[in-house]
Amino acid sequence: MKTNSFIIFITFFLFPLTLSAEDNYEKLYGVNIDGQWDTSYVSSDSGSIANWLPGVNANWATVQVTWFQDSLSSNKIYQATSTTKCSTRTPADDSLKKYINSLHEKGLKVILKFYVYVDGWCNDENLWFGNIQPTNIDEWFTSYRAAVLKYSKIAEETKAEIFSFGNELRNQSGNYREEHWGPLIKEIRGSFKGKLIYCAAFPNRPEWVDAEYNSVVFWDLVDYIGINFWPSAQPPVSESGTPSVEQIKEAYRPFKTLIDNWYDSNNFSNKIIITEFGSPNRDYCVDTPYNAWLNNTTNELCQKNSYEAHFQVFQDDYRITGMFSHEDLVDHVNDDKYQARGRLAEPVLSYWFKKMKESSLPGKNTNSLSGINLLLLDK
Repeated sequence: MKTNSFIIFITFFLFPLTLSAEDNYEKLYGVNIDGQWDTSYVSSDSGSIANWLPGVNANWATVQVTWFQDSLSSNKIYQATSTTKCSTRTPADDSLKKYINSLHEKGLKVILKFYVYVDGWCNDENLWFGNIQPTNIDEWFTSYRAAVLKYSKIAEETKAEIFSFGNELRNQSGNYREEHWGPLIKEIRGSFKGKLIYCAAFPNRPEWVDAEYNSVVFWDLVDYIGINFWPSAQPPVSESGTPSVEQIKEAYRPFKTLIDNWYDSNNFSNKIIITEFGSPNRDYCVDTPYNAWLNNTTNELCQKNSYEAHFQVFQDDYRITGMFSHEDLVDHVNDDKYQARGRLAEPVLSYWFKKMKESSLPGKNTNSLSGINLLLLDK
């Protein structure tokens, strides 16, 4: 036994670490395309995004579809075929299928992502989907189940590689394993043969240990652990409004330690994907990155530095097999505060995508993936 331990120790330092088949998760480099209009996925903008992806070394795309409920306490969710209070609609099924197929034709793999908005969310931050609290949870899950299974079947029909069946439902994900989540996940697997992920909220402050990611009751039932990473660097890390890469890295390290300790203490066998991270192209972009509307002074360098810091902090971590940045590509409805395309942050994304791609070649030992999160609104 001592001899074997000695040989392993020497081998580790003399040769690259090789991953077992169990640990060798596929590396993904892609974007999240969010169509919030019925014709979004047949628009010229959706096509231009698909054509743009290879140029930034991406090979995956997440195609997002959103349903709605009328209030936080509603017991029913629905497909919005008419215009909502925030000038959005649910993408039409046929256009969704065609777009997934077109991405496959370009050699891209696809995640189909489903989640729920509360109507009016754009005008009231308290209408965040994490605050959804139905008055009748059984009735709500019946409605939710029907919607999720509808899209799991579309995912299977279009051969999407991964299906995301929920996002930041913190009041539901910490309970109802036996009554609802377990049976639902089993049904999804009966209709969809690919991989499953759920995307949980992460604390904006490192001392907030009771955030959703720490209470999800079904992590062992999914293939990937999704974490939406929106840390708030408080107090501000730079008085000038343009923190350096090193300053941002220092601000993010406590959050990274929180993830590391949580993951290791739970002995998870499935890997983490950072399903959302990013910052707006504004002054003080890392102070409250999840709320771009607090500052209206454009600052592309702050955004660029934050993206570079994110990749440096999370690269080459055996726990993290994915990292998707959040980017809004807007046509006519919303703003473009998060957009990196055509800005200083774009070469950063392209560089790290290429680095991740090179690490995926045979004989490499890096186990990580990257992405952009694009918000596409077409009206």
